Amino acid sequence: MKGRWSFVGKKHRLKIDSDLWQITQQYVKDQLAILQRHNDAPDPPMTQAEFEDLAYDVARHPQEIRNLQAQAARKKAREVKKEEREAKKLAREVRAIEKRNHWMNVVGKPPQKTLAKCLYRFPRDYKAGLIFPTNHREKYDGLTKQEERVLSLSARLWNEYGKLKEVHPTEKNELQLYIHQIQYLVARRVAKRLQPNIWS
Repeated sequence: MKGRWSFVGKKHRLKIDSDLWQITQQYVKDQLAILQRHNDAPDPPMTQAEFEDLAYDVARHPQEIRNLQAQAARKKAREVKKEEREAKKLAREVRAIEKRNHWMNVVGKPPQKTLAKCLYRFPRDYKAGLIFPTNHREKYDGLTKQEERVLSLSARLWNEYGKLKEVHPTEKNELQLYIHQIQYLVARRVAKRLQPNIWS
């Protein structure tokens, strides 16, 4: 190990982690001590720059392996996040399909845009859905938001009333007639918007 070594003067292009650098320096010192005991130490002794060049050359390969492991871990994390995003996207699609199927079972047609999400800006008079603008009738032929609320309340009324103790044998039948009448009135509103010349 006399003379100039091949590792001396090499540029330290690879950044060595501090913990790995400390371990490598101690390892190189231990190896030099072993050579010293066997009278095979470098002559003349290594300078500090040569010692650091040797420590860098020894630490370079473990650092490359560590970098590759970190790169593989980052790639794995990206794949996991991608799988999570795809799973969330699939869950949203499933919920959308379930919502559409539920709407089809209840209303018999795909869900339409509500007034709040409609492309047209309605005046405040139409906000509650009580009056529907005839000039936009062809763009929307479903229930308004307020009409949906009325139907939902009628169903809720039936469900809540069904929990009460029966005090008259015909009260449930009478309530059923009233609820059907409310639902008929809502349905007639939709029919009137679709064909105002028939439903007066």
